[in-house]
Amino acid sequence: GKIHSCQILFSGDGDYTFSVRCEDLAGHRTEQTEKGFTVDRTPPKVTVTFTEEGQEGKGRYYRAPRTAEIIVEEHNFSEEQVTGGAAALLDRGESRSWELPEFDSRGDIHTVSLVFSEDGDYRFLTECADLAGNLAAVLPAEEFSIDSMPPAIEIFGLEDESANRGAVEAKIRVSD
Repeated sequence: GKIHSCQILFSGDGDYTFSVRCEDLAGHRTEQTEKGFTVDRTPPKVTVTFTEEGQEGKGRYYRAPRTAEIIVEEHNFSEEQVTGGAAALLDRGESRSWELPEFDSRGDIHTVSLVFSEDGDYRFLTECADLAGNLAAVLPAEEFSIDSMPPAIEIFGLEDESANRGAVEAKIRVSD
């Protein structure tokens, strides 16, 4: 009944397999026992890139749909650990929200895209952690508006190509 022990430190990031077997002084051997595990101290790296279909507008305003591409670089990735999406107040007066669709994973690179095509005001936010609990750097929320319709101008109170003797009171209505 003697108990023998040792301590082995696994401190570097990586995937490990720990296997052990032993033999006592009488020649009795154990089966080999293995356990796999991962050490992960590196937070996920998240980048979000927006692309526009067509010309960009001014400031936060865009004339055409925008696509957000989210890339997560992480070895111990789980879609459940990525939270985020977008919320919008659309021009029709309705609110809408988007969940992130399924990621395309290739090795340690995980990609997903969201397309914003309806006219309205949007707020996009994403946060990420890995399976070890490391948190990615928090990215600022992206706020923007899609406005695909040009303004409309209406002139009234004035006859087109008219000759006027007295004062003319023209009125202009611009809607956007």
